[in-house]
Amino acid sequence: MRTHAERSPKRKGTPTSTTTQQKKTQSNATASITDNRPEATAQKKLNGNITAQGKPQSSNLKKASIKNPTAQRVIRIYDGPLAGEYTTKGGKDTIRLIKSIDKTFGKKLRRSWKLYLKLLAGSNKKYPFYDTRIFIMLLRKRYKRLELPKKKIRPNFPSSAYDLGRVTLGLQTGKDQSAFSPSTNDAALPHRFPYAAIQESTRKFITGEESSTDLIRWSDRLKTATEERLAINKAKLAGNPQAQKNYELKVSLQLGFFNSSRTNLVKAVSDGQKLTLAAPLVQDFLKYTNALHGNIPDYGPHSTVNIPVSDRLHLHFESGRLTPGSKAAGSMTPTRSRGLAMTSDGLHLVTTNGLPVKYDTLHPDDQQLLKPQIQSATTIDKDDLTGTGW
Repeated sequence: MRTHAERSPKRKGTPTSTTTQQKKTQSNATASITDNRPEATAQKKLNGNITAQGKPQSSNLKKASIKNPTAQRVIRIYDGPLAGEYTTKGGKDTIRLIKSIDKTFGKKLRRSWKLYLKLLAGSNKKYPFYDTRIFIMLLRKRYKRLELPKKKIRPNFPSSAYDLGRVTLGLQTGKDQSAFSPSTNDAALPHRFPYAAIQESTRKFITGEESSTDLIRWSDRLKTATEERLAINKAKLAGNPQAQKNYELKVSLQLGFFNSSRTNLVKAVSDGQKLTLAAPLVQDFLKYTNALHGNIPDYGPHSTVNIPVSDRLHLHFESGRLTPGSKAAGSMTPTRSRGLAMTSDGLHLVTTNGLPVKYDTLHPDDQQLLKPQIQSATTIDKDDLTGTGW
C-alpha cells in the first residue's frame, strides 16, 4: 500500500514477548475465510468463519477480556501500517480502515468486502491478526475479484430467426403473423435443446474433453431437425410460392453459415489452436448453432413457461407426436442437459406452447426415445398451463 500502507511507523502497543515466541507465533499464524456472502450468512461468519492465530494479548487486554467477555475488541491487527483495534461497525477507526484498503487495492476485490469488515467490527467476537500482511492476504484471498470474459458469451438471435418463427406461428394458427411482436405478447423462441447445453457441449470440445466426433454428432441432430422443419413448412407454403421461396432461402442460408462455422471450428482445434468461448471462431459457431431453425421453430410463452423451464429439454408435439426439434433434443446424451421439463408434480411434460402433456400418454415410440432422459420437475403447476392464447 503506498502512502499509508507502506510506511513503517514505530510499533506502539505491541504486546511484549520474546523474539523466539514471536517467530513461533508467526510461523503458526493461519487463517481461513469461508466463501459465504455476508448478507446471507452474517451470523455464521461472526461465529468464527475467520480464525487467525495472532500474538498473545497484553496483560491489560487479557484482564479486560476476563472482566468483560463481550467487549467489542473485534478486529485486532497487532503490527504493521494497519495495526490497531477496530471495534464498531460504523466507528471512525473502522471507516478509516476501509478507506485505506479501498484506496490501495479496493478495485481488485469483489463486492461486499466493506460490509464484511463492518460486520466483523460490529460483532462481539475477537479476530486477532498477527500483522497487516496476514490480514490483507486473507482479505484478498476471500474477496479476490473473478476475471470474467470481456466479451459477452451468449449470442443474440439474428432477425432471421424471429422471421422464421413467425412463419411457423402463422402456419400453426392459420393467420398472418408477419407483424407478431414477441415483447407485446410476452413470447420467446423456446429452445428444444437448451442454449446452456449447446455452450457447455462446445466448451467440452474446445478444451479437449470431447472429440470432433462428439461435436458433429450432437450438432448434426439440430441440423437434421432444421432440414426436417424446412420440409414440413415448405410443403405447407405450397400455395404461396413467393413466401415459400423466401422461407427456404433464409433456412438454407442459416444451414450454410452453420456448416462453415463448424468446419472452421473443427479445423482450428485440430490445428492445435487454444480457444475460449469468447474466441471469434467459437462465437461464430455458437451464434449459428443457437439460431438453427429446427431447434427454435416457433413462439411460446416467455415469463410463465420459458424462463422457469430454464436449461431443461423443452418439447413440443404436433398431432400427438414429437416435432423434429423435440426429437433431436430427446435424442441427446442425457448428461448434456438437466433433463425433461416437467410440471411441479413430475407427471406432465411442460410443452413449448404452454400446455401440459401427461408423460404416460405419449406415443410408445416417443416414450422409448425419451426413456434415457431424466425427468426434471420445474416450479410450474399443471393447472397454470393454459396454452398461448394466440
